[in-house]
Amino acid sequence: MGILSKLVWIFLNLMCVGIDVAILFLVCHLVLMWYNISWLRQLDNAGKALVNDITTDLSQYWGRVIQKQLSEKSKLLLSIVVLSLLRLALSEVGRLF
Repeated sequence: MGILSKLVWIFLNLMCVGIDVAILFLVCHLVLMWYNISWLRQLDNAGKALVNDITTDLSQYWGRVIQKQLSEKSKLLLSIVVLSLLRLALSEVGRLF
């Protein structure tokens, strides 16, 4: 394994960790829509900007595709599914290196 392939593998793993953090914030926000958990609220406040950016970008793209407005819960679920598929693809690419 050369140095370049190791660097690519490290980069892909760091991308997967970043996606995992984004999914964690999305799940926290989704859980807080149904339940009021005080310690989870602080974690939600920390990732609010990231969650808003992800859901806005994906819902705008999805709105152009299906010509429908999504609810807040569907935006969160769509974001979780898309990020999970992206993480799966990146981890499979990382196995090639």
